[in-house]
Amino acid sequence: MKPLKYALFFFFVVDVTMFILFQTHPALLLSALPQFDIDSAGGAYPRLVGILF
Repeated sequence: MKPLKYALFFFFVVDVTMFILFQTHPALLLSALPQFDIDSAGGAYPRLVGILF
């Protein structure tokens, strides 16, 4: 059980770090994940549900 606990803690730290980093510098998200390039077309953002699923 200990390896699973450490793995979950590691992924939690990485996930929180990525969340904070991409919230403060959104341009980095496009370089890391180019599928999330949500250029607006007339003020409306395209839906990304198909990409996520």
